[in-house]
Amino acid sequence: MRPHAFSVLELIVTLTIVALLTVAVLGLLNGTTAQSARVNQRMEQMGAINMCMDRLMDDVIKAAEDDTRWHVKKGYRQQMKTSHLTIQRMGGGEKSDLIWQIDWIATPSEDGEDLTLYRREKTGKKNDETDVFIPLCEHLYSFDVQMINEEGLDDPNAAPAVIQVKAELFRMPEHEPDFLLPVNQTYCLRRFGK
Repeated sequence: MRPHAFSVLELIVTLTIVALLTVAVLGLLNGTTAQSARVNQRMEQMGAINMCMDRLMDDVIKAAEDDTRWHVKKGYRQQMKTSHLTIQRMGGGEKSDLIWQIDWIATPSEDGEDLTLYRREKTGKKNDETDVFIPLCEHLYSFDVQMINEEGLDDPNAAPAVIQVKAELFRMPEHEPDFLLPVNQTYCLRRFGK
């Protein structure tokens, strides 16, 4: 035995310990990275639905200032509750031409596992290139719009006093109804001038 040299056995044991520690550290980093990605995905999803609710509030404010028509069509698409909100501003006169129209609708995504929320704003101009539905939020389980009249009843065709929007989002990456995040927003039209 040499006094300052390592044996082959000591070298193998040292390399094995270093390899095990490296694998453990990489496993921890990988788990942390996956958890961080899930948190980022949920934050982006919450940011998207909050942006949609803010945008919808802008539309409600715009509509409350004008004489508008409101209509909600409700239904189910692939067992998911959805609504189609239409806000129209019509011109005066005999023809009552469309000045602008805003649509909010949630439809099934391409894979059919969830809903995607779309918004369209069109003007009365024919062949307007901006007359397209723009996807704003994905991974919805439901999107429900209620127009509540002065008597407190849900009336999809009356001039509403209050508009209540309820959305449920899947908590990603799960697509199970047991992992839903509810988002509710209520808009009082009197507050905005109606």
